Amino acid sequence: MLTRTGRTRVVRGEGGFTLVELLTATAVSLIISVALLAVIPTFMTAEVTTSRSDQAAASALGALTSLQHDIQSADPLDVLATVAAYDHELQVDLQSGGSTVTVTWVYDPSSGELTRQVGTAPAVVELTGVTDGPNPVFIYFGQHGQNLAAQSSVTPAGVVDCTTLVQVDLSVASAHAAADVSTTSVQLENRSPSVVTCG
Repeated sequence: MLTRTGRTRVVRGEGGFTLVELLTATAVSLIISVALLAVIPTFMTAEVTTSRSDQAAASALGALTSLQHDIQSADPLDVLATVAAYDHELQVDLQSGGSTVTVTWVYDPSSGELTRQVGTAPAVVELTGVTDGPNPVFIYFGQHGQNLAAQSSVTPAGVVDCTTLVQVDLSVASAHAAADVSTTSVQLENRSPSVVTCG
């Protein structure tokens, strides 16, 4: 519409938009939609990573709890074939209803699995993703706090005879995070340091 001053004036109907306004609104909406679509996968990945980390932590806690129970109840520890075997294996006798059952925990570095075997039953995988940390999975300590497997003169039977405390180090790797190290030290309830005569 032409006014008296010679200028054109845009006249809009009630609630109407010009073509330029519609195109601008559409472009802004597209930019916001693209930005949201780019951010959503990041949030979903973060949620999956958190879920996997929580699952790994829960699994490690469950394995540590079972290990702690077995070590505390050990009556006694069993002798392994070599001193080096103690780094990755724990074997205990447990009293159950008047009989003795042997429980064996084994860490396999090649598969990253920690298994538990009760008697002659098949071994059950208790934890996956276990990696070699700075320490062995199992460390056997004597009454004076010495790492028995690190002693040059100790024998496999000597480790069993002198152990009063077992430390368990579980370094559990996640696909999306650095390895979390869980450590627990468990006193053998049936082996008091005061009655052990090892040097």
